[in-house]
Amino acid sequence: NLFDGINLEIFGKSWLAHVSLLVLIFKVQGVYNSRGYSVHNHIMTDIIELICTSAVIVCDLSTKNPNVFYEAGIAHTLGKEFILITQSHDDVPFDLRPIRYLQYLNNGEGRTKLASEVLARVQSVT
Repeated sequence: NLFDGINLEIFGKSWLAHVSLLVLIFKVQGVYNSRGYSVHNHIMTDIIELICTSAVIVCDLSTKNPNVFYEAGIAHTLGKEFILITQSHDDVPFDLRPIRYLQYLNNGEGRTKLASEVLARVQSVT
């Protein structure tokens, strides 16, 4: 299996429907293996551990959630592979725009297309 031993973490769960679709597709492919956030006393310890142990991090920049930007910054600093997704170009800050991101529509067809594009991107970087 192409994804054996690959751990994937998704940050920015503001759009549960598309995250659920991504998780389902990745589970079918054997990619998704997140352990959740209740291991340490400090949530940042958990987040950093998840980033460090993940082969690919997916960050949804939609809604400009500061936590997601922070997590993307940590992943970038650590040299981890990360995939930026967004519903709107306007949600991508100026300094992240040079990094290729996937734009999607938050509807059934858009989420299906997004899942396919993210899966292709995961395959290309692992």
